[in-house]
Amino acid sequence: MAKLQENFGKRLKQLRKAKKLTQEKIAKKAKMDWKYYGMIERGELNSTLETIEKLAKAFGVEAYQLFVFSSDGENTETKILEKEFNHIFSSADEKVKRKILKMAQLVLSG
Repeated sequence: MAKLQENFGKRLKQLRKAKKLTQEKIAKKAKMDWKYYGMIERGELNSTLETIEKLAKAFGVEAYQLFVFSSDGENTETKILEKEFNHIFSSADEKVKRKILKMAQLVLSG
């Protein structure tokens, strides 16, 4: 079994469990047979781009988020949020960065 397929399946399972869904329910949302979905989740099948797109839509995430794997036990959702925040922050000018910092301090102070 290919490592990418295995990691992809683990990521799907992680997302499905986080949403408290059964394989049957997420497969129905993705408009696919639940046995087929189960094979993907177990890393037994290679997914097409069309299938990946359906799964992303069913989970309510962007397709790239299905490929954010955690090898060290770190929360993958946190990694995604950090990447998105860093992208936004790094592209802002200094004035906007100061506003973001002030807003973050306000939110964190209570």
